[in-house]
Amino acid sequence: MVNGSTGMLFNTSKRLAVNRVSPEATIHSGGAVWADDAFHCKGYAPVFGGPYTNGSDARIKKDISDCPYGLSTVLAMKPRKYTLLQDETTHIGFIAQEIKQVCPIPVSGDPNSPLHPETGLPPDPMGIDLASLTAVLCKAIQEQNALITALQTQMQDAIARIGNLERKTKLMPAL
Repeated sequence: MVNGSTGMLFNTSKRLAVNRVSPEATIHSGGAVWADDAFHCKGYAPVFGGPYTNGSDARIKKDISDCPYGLSTVLAMKPRKYTLLQDETTHIGFIAQEIKQVCPIPVSGDPNSPLHPETGLPPDPMGIDLASLTAVLCKAIQEQNALITALQTQMQDAIARIGNLERKTKLMPAL
């Protein structure tokens, strides 16, 4: 205890509490947790209690240009249903190797990294920055909207031409 508050506590259940008295997990923080490098998690890792935010401030970016991926990329993506080998849980999502073929930027990891000799699983599996795919989906929606707008214009033109032809045929004498 420091100044009457618990800083860190390692209890008999091998649980670490930071700024808490009773840890409810292996590591339980009573405040913000920062990682200056990678943060790895194996298995099911839900996030509760608030948004997940990617840094997106223009002041931390350079060489800003339009996203090169859009509708054709989305149409090439293969949403999948799969079972995780580690815990036999069923999920839906994407396969990193398949996404890398159509949109490599949000994919991390090496598809040829060696497998763990005991588990047969990759110790550092490939991953997908799903937040980055939001930009691809947004661009695809914009492209679809442009196609819809163009088709609406063509349809309105065709309706007007049909109306003109109907008026002209009514003026023609019967044969």
